[in-house]
Amino acid sequence: PGRAAGRHSLLMAASGARRGDVPRSQRQEKMLQQFDLAQVTVQSGRGGDGKVVPLPASLQGLDRDDVGQPVPPFGGGRGGDVVLFVDVTVQTLLNLTAALEGRKVLKANDGGHSEGLVNYRKQRRWAEEQSVLQGIPESQLNPHDAPPLRVGVPPGTVVKTQAGRLLADLVSPGDEVVVAEGGAGGLFLFRDPKDRSETA
Repeated sequence: PGRAAGRHSLLMAASGARRGDVPRSQRQEKMLQQFDLAQVTVQSGRGGDGKVVPLPASLQGLDRDDVGQPVPPFGGGRGGDVVLFVDVTVQTLLNLTAALEGRKVLKANDGGHSEGLVNYRKQRRWAEEQSVLQGIPESQLNPHDAPPLRVGVPPGTVVKTQAGRLLADLVSPGDEVVVAEGGAGGLFLFRDPKDRSETA
């Protein structure tokens, strides 16, 4: 099976003095002070399950790599990370409350499960196209990977663990931190027909 997700409680504080020169009234500043402390729980996505299938009589239907070895189907996808990043359009940490929408946790999506030999050709074509578009080796791509959950915070946001350990000081555009890393997906494996395992 895929690996479990990571779950963490975070404390955040945003310093209004470091957000730029956006004019504000005294009432706005008072409201910002009330909203500039946030406590939130984040959870990354769980890795998708792998798959174990009987070794077929022939591997001729599989693609071959540069050295002529068969390219197996994709395993389970990686779970999504939770990423906090500086967003200059965000003025307060209130957006975190809005992002929760009544939930108790900011949670990324889980990775998808391996489909084995189902849709093999379609997924291989996807990998070939994405490799060209993104400049990433096909071996690093998986159509079952979940996207990261990206949450914008104001410039000047300090992120700490519940115990007070500093994780990041997000000051400028481009600053970001992964606060919960997605779980790895399970492998795809061929098995001896006598073995009854179904997932990896």
